[in-house]
Amino acid sequence: VQRGQAAPEKVNSRLYSELCDRWNTMDARVNVLCPRGAGNAGPAANGSTPGEASMACMEAWAHRDSAGMELKLIPAQDEANAPISDVRWLLGTGFVSVYSRIHSAEEALTVLEPQAQLVGEALSDELRIKDSSLTNSEDLLHRLRWAITVLGGEKYLCEPALKFEGEQPADTDEARGQARIVLRQVRHALNRFRDERRGGLANARSQLIWTGLLTGIIAYALLGLAILVDAPRTAIIAAVVFYLVGAMIGLLNQLRIGAGNNTTGEEDFGLGRVRLLYSPVLSGLAAVGGVVVVAMLHASLSGPIVTYSEPAVPGEVVVAALEAPRLK
Repeated sequence: VQRGQAAPEKVNSRLYSELCDRWNTMDARVNVLCPRGAGNAGPAANGSTPGEASMACMEAWAHRDSAGMELKLIPAQDEANAPISDVRWLLGTGFVSVYSRIHSAEEALTVLEPQAQLVGEALSDELRIKDSSLTNSEDLLHRLRWAITVLGGEKYLCEPALKFEGEQPADTDEARGQARIVLRQVRHALNRFRDERRGGLANARSQLIWTGLLTGIIAYALLGLAILVDAPRTAIIAAVVFYLVGAMIGLLNQLRIGAGNNTTGEEDFGLGRVRLLYSPVLSGLAAVGGVVVVAMLHASLSGPIVTYSEPAVPGEVVVAALEAPRLK
């Protein structure tokens, strides 16, 4: 990779800009809730103990610094050994890692946020979890709704929290502190689910790149082998024609799929572009393979489609088409 070409702003400028915006928002919240001048102790309020506030601030600052150095928004601690570029950005895993660090910092801040803001964010988490494919989503919704009820936001819920007979939320600092911890756990499960899906897209893109690359190499090797063994020129031309027709059909199918899909704006880490690149290659090989299979099947049932007779004149090849016998 050339110098600077694997930098995140060069690989995916839109995603890099989005991550920078997320980091700036998180950085402002960390500086307000956990000012460095206060010794990273953080405020012991809203039901959180001084120890919980201090640990949350230390976690938030650690993830904030790590994500900032990855995005090159703050200088690295060791500039001499700082990498100029990283192949992780090309693979997409670097962006997933920064997402995960920003999420971890935001999760730590749930222990310190003002109660009204925390309830609002928890209500947004409820909408994300509802009707999702997240594992144990019903249990997570039950915990989240009960925690919101403890914090006084029950009237804003889509559905009321499940309560046992005679059970009422406790109105104590200890109960509110436990509710914050529960909301942090629910947020962690939701963020991990989203980060795993992003990581799955990045891994699928890398897997498709390697699969398509090896498939193309094997296809060119077969073509070179056919030329080396002095295969009939007409056969090679026919294979190329079938390949081009199959490739065109693959591109038309991608055009149909692209025209029918509704764009959601979700980042796929280049998976769609890789599919578009390798679709004609795989479709063309499938077309050639289909013709070969049909010819072999016809030969096994009705004899060869064409035969090569002895040349009447030296150097001349006579191709005689055979009429396939009718099956009775």
